[in-house]
Amino acid sequence: MDSVKTAAGLRERVAAWRRDGARVGFVPTLGNLHAGHYSLVSIARAHADRIVASVFVNPTQFGPREDFASYPRTLESDRVGLEAHGAQFDSYVDAAKTATFLATDRSNALRQAIHACRKGGVVSIPGVYGGFLDKIPFGAAFAKGLTFKMGQTHVMTYMQPLLDRIRRGELDPSFVITHRLPIEDAAKAYQTFRDNKDECIKVVLKPQGETVH
Repeated sequence: MDSVKTAAGLRERVAAWRRDGARVGFVPTLGNLHAGHYSLVSIARAHADRIVASVFVNPTQFGPREDFASYPRTLESDRVGLEAHGAQFDSYVDAAKTATFLATDRSNALRQAIHACRKGGVVSIPGVYGGFLDKIPFGAAFAKGLTFKMGQTHVMTYMQPLLDRIRRGELDPSFVITHRLPIEDAAKAYQTFRDNKDECIKVVLKPQGETVH
């Protein structure tokens, strides 16, 4: 997925696609994306070769009693969501196999994690995949010397007893959250976590929150 920040740059990109004979779909949004927006991306994908999604908090769409200034600006999470709903060939294969019961999980996210992970890195799979997977780039994982850590997350079993112990003061989980940052600093927060800087354990991103670490 590419990001274009200027109207001129977008016009140039779209003109090049159209010269190649591609159909271009457009999904306009105010940002702060949710499942409804992503469903529009899926619909556009069925009718076009290239998809453009705009993220623009347009002041003309707010009435006199609507607070334009407080509307959530969640560009980083919007980028992640749009990229996760991108159209890639193996995504179509996964969807077809799932629909015909030839597979029970869509493994595109796992493939991307393997390809994106650095050499000697760790791929964590917390209770997501429970079925048959194929087209996994195991050779890439082997060549990179990756470590896989996985296991079921027994949330319903342990959540209530843990909450009870926290209320009684027997557990203090606050130490786990070492950084609280505005959501626009998501990329910086990831780099801090990835590089083990500033004793970072877990980051909480707040749409309009203060910086605490």
